[in-house]
Amino acid sequence: MKRKLTIEDLKKIEYLSDPRLSITDALSYTVHTVRKDGGFEPHLYGRWKEQEECHLLSELPGHMGRWSEDGTVLYFLGDPENCGADQLCRLSEGTSPEALTHCRHGISWFSVRGDQIVAEAVTYPEETDADLLKPISREERELLRKQRAEQPIEIEEIMYKFDETHGIPDGHQAELCLADLKSGRISLLTHTGKSHQKPVLSPDGTFVICFTYPKKGWQKKQAVLTRVNPDGSEVFLTQDEYLLDDSPAVFPDAHHVIVPAFEKTGDALQASFLIVNVEDGTKEFCWDQDSSCEGPGMLAVGHTAYGDPGHSFSSFEEGVWFLSAERGDSGLFVLNPAENKISKFFLPHACVQGADVRGAEILAVIGTPDHIGSLYLCNAETGSMKLLARHNEWMEDTETILPEEVWVPSSKEGELMHGWIIRPYGSQPGRRYPAVLDIHGGPECFYPADWWFEFQYLAAEGFAVLYCDPHGSVSYGRSYAEGAWDGTAYQDLMKFADYAVEQGIADPERIGVTGGSYGGWMTNYIISHTDRFAAAVTQRTLCNRTTSYGTGDMGSILEKPFRGVYASMMSRLNGDSTTLKWVDRVKTPLLILHGTEDYRCSFEQGEQFFIAMKDRNPEVPVKFDAFLHECHELTRSGNTYAQMGHLKEMTDWFCTYLKGEKA
Repeated sequence: MKRKLTIEDLKKIEYLSDPRLSITDALSYTVHTVRKDGGFEPHLYGRWKEQEECHLLSELPGHMGRWSEDGTVLYFLGDPENCGADQLCRLSEGTSPEALTHCRHGISWFSVRGDQIVAEAVTYPEETDADLLKPISREERELLRKQRAEQPIEIEEIMYKFDETHGIPDGHQAELCLADLKSGRISLLTHTGKSHQKPVLSPDGTFVICFTYPKKGWQKKQAVLTRVNPDGSEVFLTQDEYLLDDSPAVFPDAHHVIVPAFEKTGDALQASFLIVNVEDGTKEFCWDQDSSCEGPGMLAVGHTAYGDPGHSFSSFEEGVWFLSAERGDSGLFVLNPAENKISKFFLPHACVQGADVRGAEILAVIGTPDHIGSLYLCNAETGSMKLLARHNEWMEDTETILPEEVWVPSSKEGELMHGWIIRPYGSQPGRRYPAVLDIHGGPECFYPADWWFEFQYLAAEGFAVLYCDPHGSVSYGRSYAEGAWDGTAYQDLMKFADYAVEQGIADPERIGVTGGSYGGWMTNYIISHTDRFAAAVTQRTLCNRTTSYGTGDMGSILEKPFRGVYASMMSRLNGDSTTLKWVDRVKTPLLILHGTEDYRCSFEQGEQFFIAMKDRNPEVPVKFDAFLHECHELTRSGNTYAQMGHLKEMTDWFCTYLKGEKA
């Protein structure tokens, strides 16, 4: 038997993302490795020609590789001059990386079209165009940051803090910067004081399509599709009636762009595509109502991944390919806009985490149940998957326990629920084991056929791991996506725990429950409605949707179930928006894990549940672990040492209350 997984293995992981395929069969992808301080460092890997093995393309840290149209030059974001901010760079075979920009605060995103590049330049409204394009040293930049940190941030908008920025942004914006590769000229196209994000050049290079955020109040983060003309003037192509994803727009032809959007159907939002005429602004939704797949986007959770996944959709010869999901599988589909028809393109029983398409060829990062995401060259016509680059060689002598896929009856008659069970390391037939029921967040997501460190580590420490997609999860049809908040999902989860007991896997007296975000809310709900679980761990918890108004970054954004004005906030006090109302029922030993800079489910949510438990149930073991400077993404993109501490604390808790021992 191979060795079992250890917590130290988390530091060895190499995370693959953002695959890019050129016209010459040159290719690139980004690999993030863990630094000594627990952060992540990106490097570009790939090959310059078809017959080469994939290798490190440059010793310089870099990410977001984009190929020139002839496939001979790789553009990327990096810092070859050690100035302390990412700049737009280029790399050719046999050369050293060269910085093309020297923007004062760096470049955050870009796209290439022929001899032109349009980029997001980080700017501050008080600085002039000349200032922003002037190179400065790392020391000067650090001094500016220090001076800015000493000044108060003025707040005038209801939307003023976000989990992605660890709280209140410092006032910087993303303006449009143009680079002409022939002349070498760099210029600012906009300097308006509002952000311009995910810019793409028109096919003839005469204008830019991007997202801007001109709205006020609770709509401040609602994107507007915008056309920016050569003189910097702007035309809004969408208005309030459309809720847009911020994935960069794609030109299916010279006169239209297509973007993922949400179409309101009754009380629900359905993800689809919006086709917009860039000349007159006319638009229409485009979707195949008979399709069995979900809307466009990466919907899977519970897999080991880090970094920008890259393309989630793009145009090609047959229409628009896009990443989506069907019955728990994450793959690629094709939309024919002319006929509003969707067909399967490539749907492996695995998890496609990012892809690039040319004809029938697909370059993809794919995670499988037995391995962390690796690079594959796939063929949509034959269904083949050729492994190009694996990384994570340490896994070869480490035991992976393959999940057992199951479909069990849900709480609604006639409907099946998809789930997985991982048996403990070294398990024996006929023997029952302590088990952990893990509940995903969202709830609008699903568990895929993939490898996740957290589940494998729990199994290595002697636990059976139970995870499933209860009602409220996506990829199983529109009707199945209902029921996350009304008790249906709770009944589903109880049935899944029952199934693991009936199969002789889980010891009914030694089952724990955990989950994060929505999964944290559901963990709280479960232990306040049943005492069948011997231990619970609520992660980045949500326990009071009433007070999430004004304290988290969702309280004034989403209409359901979070958005509220004062009246609805008060009406929730006596409704089912809080699990605190049932806190007196909780008798389950409870561990609360929360990042202090979580603004999605704000830190006060963890504090409330902890104080309520200590006050109302002093006899029940409860512990509150606060992770300094970590946001809602703690277990996905947080500092590696914080991730290790988070997982170790959870495992220790379950070892204590399910096994009577320390991990």
